[in-house]
Amino acid sequence: MKKITQLIQTFSPTEVASLRKYYAINSRQESILRNKLFEICLKNNPKSDKEAAVFMNTTTGPAFSMLKKRLYEDAVKILFWGEGSKRFKSKFYASRYQVRMMIMEADILLDRQLITTARDVLVKAERIANKYELTEELLILKDLKQTRRGLSRTLPKYLQLSTDK
Repeated sequence: MKKITQLIQTFSPTEVASLRKYYAINSRQESILRNKLFEICLKNNPKSDKEAAVFMNTTTGPAFSMLKKRLYEDAVKILFWGEGSKRFKSKFYASRYQVRMMIMEADILLDRQLITTARDVLVKAERIANKYELTEELLILKDLKQTRRGLSRTLPKYLQLSTDK
C-alpha cells in the first residue's frame, strides 16, 4: 500500500482530475471500488493494507490485493498518457519520452499496414534521437526499421538494413 500511496501523492492536480474522470466514465463496480481506494490514498495516506481496508470497511485478502494492483495500473497509465513530456525538466528526458511515444505510434501504424505514415513518424523520431544522442532509442528504431521494413520487402533489402550503421 505504501508504494501506491507514494505514487498517488506525486500526482499533479491535472493527473488527479484525469483519474477521477476515468473512474466517473467507467461505472462498473470494480471501478467504483478503485476510485474509493484512490480517494482514500489521496486524503488519508494509509501506510498499510490493513489501514486502507479499515477506511474502505473491508478486509485484506486476494480481492483487496487485486484492487490495489488495478489501482496501481490505472495510476501508471495516467502518468504514461497524461501530461507526457511536460513532466520533464530536462530536454533530454522529454525528447527520450517523445521518441519512445513515436516508436509506439509507428509500431501501431505498421500493425495496421499504414506504412507511409509510420515511416514518416519513424523518420521524425530518428531525427530527434540523433539530435539528443539517444543511443537506446536509435537501436530500437534500427531494429524496427530492419524487422518491419526489411522483411516486408526482399531479402537483399533486409540484409542491407542489417549492415547499415
